[in-house]
Amino acid sequence: MSVVKIKHRSWGSVLQELKGRILLPAASPLFVFYFVFAVIFVGGVGIWLEVVKLLGPGRNDPSMEGLIAALVTSFFSLAGTCLFQAIIEFAEDYVFNVLLVGSLLVFSAAMYGFGKLAGANLFLTCLAVAYTWSMLMWWMANAKNKTLSPALDAAIGGDAGQGLGVVPSSFKQ
Repeated sequence: MSVVKIKHRSWGSVLQELKGRILLPAASPLFVFYFVFAVIFVGGVGIWLEVVKLLGPGRNDPSMEGLIAALVTSFFSLAGTCLFQAIIEFAEDYVFNVLLVGSLLVFSAAMYGFGKLAGANLFLTCLAVAYTWSMLMWWMANAKNKTLSPALDAAIGGDAGQGLGVVPSSFKQ
């Protein structure tokens, strides 16, 4: 049986890691495009359809049950995916995983509590905040994903004055 070493961190290093995970992906146009297109537009299609149904012409039913169901479903699917990805990808970074799991538990408990105790408007507001938080969790969990944030060392992103790093005679004709 192998022994797992736990990384001990100070609060400053945890906050620095979170800050880096929030700001680092913003520099990658591919990451931002994927987030907006895939996560927000395509991933939230159920939410968008319910909003159009609520705000569209011929709205006779003021019930928000469809929007609430779409937000609950989207929140748990996005947050759950982020948690599994973070746990698998960052298995040794317990602090980050505990923050993600803890935030999911807090928002889940808050949604359940507001759903039982409050009216539909407060519950809907809590769901919107929880869904926004799950999108931020996705952003942080994928911040260091090399597929979504490739290094710019290709011909279009490298220094024009820098050599190729290979001997031209090594190319096959």
